[in-house]
Amino acid sequence: MIKRILLPMLPLLILPFEGLPVAARIILPTLSHVIPNRFSMCRFQCLLSNIVFRVCVLLLLSASGHAATLVDNGDEQVSLIGPGRLRITNDSGAHIELQLTTWRDDWVYRPLARGRKARTRIRPGRMIEQSGGWGDFAEALPIDYRFNVASAPAFIDLDLELVATAPVQLTSGIWASLKFFGDSQIKGRRIALQPGASGKLGRTLADFSEQIEVELGNGRAMILELPGPGLVRSEPGERGLVVTAKLMDHQLAVGEPWKSRLRVRFKDGLADPPDRIEPQNQRLRIRDTELYVNGEPVQVERGRPVIVKQYDQLEWRTSITGTYSNPYDPDQILLSASVSGASGSYAIPGFYMIDYDREIRDGIEIWKPETRTDKRWRVRLTATRAGPLVTELSVINGDDIAETILPSVVVMPGDDRGFVRTSRIDSHYFQYDNGEGCFLIGHNLPIYNNIGENPRAVLERMAANGENCCRLWMSSDSLGIEWEDRVGWYRQESAARLDYVLACAGQLGIKVMLCLDTHQDFDGVRWQDNPYNVVNGGACSKPSEWFTSEIARKQYRKRLRYIVARWGHAKSLLCWEFGNEFEGWPDSAEDIVISWHRKMAPVLKALDPYDHLVSTSWWTHMGPESCWRLPEIDIVQTHCYTNNDFNVAEPVKNYTNAQWLYYDKPHMFSEFGVDSRGPPLTTDSLGWSLHNAMWASVSSGGASTAMPWWHSSYIDPLNLYERFKVVRSFVDDLPFGTATWQPLPNAHVEFVEKEVPYKDVVILPSTEWGRPSMSNFVVHQSGLVTNESAISEYLHGRDNVALRNPPRFSVDYADRGRLIISIGRVSRSGLLRVSIDNEMVLERKLPAGEGHGVAWNFQPKWNLWHSLYDEDIAIDIPKGRHIIQIANDGRDWMRVKRYVFKDYHKVQPELMVAGLRSDEVGFLWLHNRNNSWHQIWVDAVKPVAPTSVSLAYPAGTYRLEWWNTWRGEVLRQEDVVVTDILKLLPGDLDTDVAVKIRPIN
Repeated sequence: MIKRILLPMLPLLILPFEGLPVAARIILPTLSHVIPNRFSMCRFQCLLSNIVFRVCVLLLLSASGHAATLVDNGDEQVSLIGPGRLRITNDSGAHIELQLTTWRDDWVYRPLARGRKARTRIRPGRMIEQSGGWGDFAEALPIDYRFNVASAPAFIDLDLELVATAPVQLTSGIWASLKFFGDSQIKGRRIALQPGASGKLGRTLADFSEQIEVELGNGRAMILELPGPGLVRSEPGERGLVVTAKLMDHQLAVGEPWKSRLRVRFKDGLADPPDRIEPQNQRLRIRDTELYVNGEPVQVERGRPVIVKQYDQLEWRTSITGTYSNPYDPDQILLSASVSGASGSYAIPGFYMIDYDREIRDGIEIWKPETRTDKRWRVRLTATRAGPLVTELSVINGDDIAETILPSVVVMPGDDRGFVRTSRIDSHYFQYDNGEGCFLIGHNLPIYNNIGENPRAVLERMAANGENCCRLWMSSDSLGIEWEDRVGWYRQESAARLDYVLACAGQLGIKVMLCLDTHQDFDGVRWQDNPYNVVNGGACSKPSEWFTSEIARKQYRKRLRYIVARWGHAKSLLCWEFGNEFEGWPDSAEDIVISWHRKMAPVLKALDPYDHLVSTSWWTHMGPESCWRLPEIDIVQTHCYTNNDFNVAEPVKNYTNAQWLYYDKPHMFSEFGVDSRGPPLTTDSLGWSLHNAMWASVSSGGASTAMPWWHSSYIDPLNLYERFKVVRSFVDDLPFGTATWQPLPNAHVEFVEKEVPYKDVVILPSTEWGRPSMSNFVVHQSGLVTNESAISEYLHGRDNVALRNPPRFSVDYADRGRLIISIGRVSRSGLLRVSIDNEMVLERKLPAGEGHGVAWNFQPKWNLWHSLYDEDIAIDIPKGRHIIQIANDGRDWMRVKRYVFKDYHKVQPELMVAGLRSDEVGFLWLHNRNNSWHQIWVDAVKPVAPTSVSLAYPAGTYRLEWWNTWRGEVLRQEDVVVTDILKLLPGDLDTDVAVKIRPIN
């Protein structure tokens, strides 16, 4: 009997697990003929199923390459193929793999691919328990995992538990990753985030959602339910099409379990998105107009004007019927307004929008389309002058035109500061419409959707610490609107987010640099999803054609029109920035890019009735002069990542000084960091790099502080807002924008103690073979050597006349000194001759061969000897200016390892001085150059001994106000009388200090 039962089961134990359901349907009927009558067939099938399930899972999961089928509902199959790793297939050919991933340390990607010390156990109720350590084919992480996988016909639950067994730095938490295989099977399929955006698979997006729905084919869809709102990202990647969802964004505490749950289920199809727009075919009409002032509805009474204050923001909402398929396309339907008031008449474009409801769930911002209103057509404007304001709407729809005059508005005088402009008094700075000066302090918030938390909370922290500026990107994974899967359609969720953040910024007094594009969206995998790419219906077969294609430029002008229509009224908008770092557009020559700016800047200026400032940016630090000279470009920018361990204050000062001198425009150091790959999270936890960069930019003529990049991975987690607050306390009473400023002249800095120390100047010659390009070199007392890179270690002899060009050093010794010439290898024979002012002072033979030098060897290829001398030869040098010539008059070459000018370099105080002066006040920043972020990390900073700082200054009596730049407080005051030279005595300087200089009347 046992044999008759078990023999038919053997195929089950050798088939891959995906084959079990089919095999069971064949074998179970056969078994029914041999089962004793006293057994219930139903009970036996359940028993057999459980036995087969448990035995085969254990057998097959222990064998590499096999999988255990969890679900087979006739349309989809789900198999467990590794630690917490599922394979989902659909009868249409769709193939998806779900697994866990993380980013650790310096953005090292680590999926859980196989695990270490893995164990699999079967629990009652068709549940599989897996446990082990996190690992892939490259390395193991100190993270233990435990997964309970429970399956049912309608869903699969994956319960996760992770425990760190040792400290591990997770750069970006734990993610669930959906990887899609088979382009032909998934092409054109849809993805929908609930809540969130929807569109074709492969579109670039980043949103906080609780559920991911993916169209599989054959009218079916897969749903991945997340444990709560998490960041979901989708874009074509190097590893194929991947959608990732962040499950955890904090660090794993050692020994403390972190738990979560994922559920996979299936349903029939995807519903139409709630923000879907149906084509319209109706008579053109304007109906039911409403007015909102500063975001609040206002009751309009017939015959009575609406009273508003100067710089109030007005929004007219109306319903418009007509014939169109895309309401965002002004070629199909065009809404505009003509506005007449005390400031004159101007035209402003109107636009179509979908309202969104905003929620905060578990501290995370969630957006959902609001479908209750039909008043989706808007005109937004700002009342800039007191007096009557008349607005007339006009709609063009094909050959039809509809017009209406809106209820009258009267603008009363107000106390709002208005828009930010270039200062009328000093064009290097900013000024509000009402005449107040505006100095900008802030940092970058480019990837808005990645912040997760309420952006108002971020802006409030910034404002509370004196920041009044931030920079946002309209990129594909943030606030970009032209990233729908249909060309010429605008992403309304991103637009709603931008509405909100600009409104919050306005309420908090923060000005926004709005960057309209970035090079990352035109390069690599993101170009695949770019709406201008011809494969997506665009006009460009390669990114560089974005600058030259007239069709692409026309599409871009439509986007500019929509952007100005929706956000041009915003007082919180500092400027339009055309794009982030235009060198990054692949294969795009600079002259082509400049030509594009020359065409597009006037278009943007003509569209914007409020004349916001315009800028653009480059990654080559100062950017091309031909760009900054364009009359429509109002703000000069600098981007700089030092990417070294040196003091960041020096390059920031140098670039800022240069931009001041070259251009009569405000300059913003709008992107800054010590490392372009990531923030100095552990090496600069106190924010010294921020401190030094910001004070250097303020004191060198910047219209803003240097704006650091790393918000969510540096400034915010380390709570470095105090660095901004201190700068604000210092600059608040400085008349930036309301006075004329000039850089202070170079200061003379010397030690208070008259005994001057000296250091050696060491020259390490180049190893390059050939005739040196130069022979005359100046050794300065500062330690610098002109054209030092052209000094060759080879001194060629008489047999190499064509290669000879012996060096001549111009020196100026403050006292008697010495020159050390370190001789290395000599070929054949050498004769070192040194002359001072054409008088021979040394002649030394250096033969090559056995017994000469410290080592020697014969070169059979050239039939000659080489000798290694490794010897230092010293020459006394008299005090004063001299010309020292060093030559080899032997037969072949000799190599000089180094030249050392002993006690030559006059040591100056390691003190950087930068400052500005107006008629009302002057100030300087005195900075210990040793006080760099890296030096603070590796060792204590060596203080600068007491110095005297002298500089030319107008005669008069002044009060000096010395400031602690770290705490933002006045240290002391003193009064001085200046005839023509101002002399400052800062004393010992551990780090830095600032001083304000005010005339005493």
